[in-house]
Amino acid sequence: MQLLLIMAMIGMTVGVMAALIVLLLRGGVPASASAEQEAAYALVLQARLNRERIAPVFTPEVQFWSPWIIKWAREYQIDPDI
Repeated sequence: MQLLLIMAMIGMTVGVMAALIVLLLRGGVPASASAEQEAAYALVLQARLNRERIAPVFTPEVQFWSPWIIKWAREYQIDPDI
């Protein structure tokens, strides 16, 4: 039984490694977005950058830094809630 489990773990490890090698050799997963997706993201990003505070889901310790997070997000055009 233990031998079977060891062989299964080795097989899974080899399989995952082979898949990663194939992805790396092929250039990875394509990350291009369509113009529609980019436009939709830009609209959502602008709405989030126009807010004065980050999302309320964050703890008080993170909320303390909200003004600086918003400033940084606006400067680098990054969603402040990531």
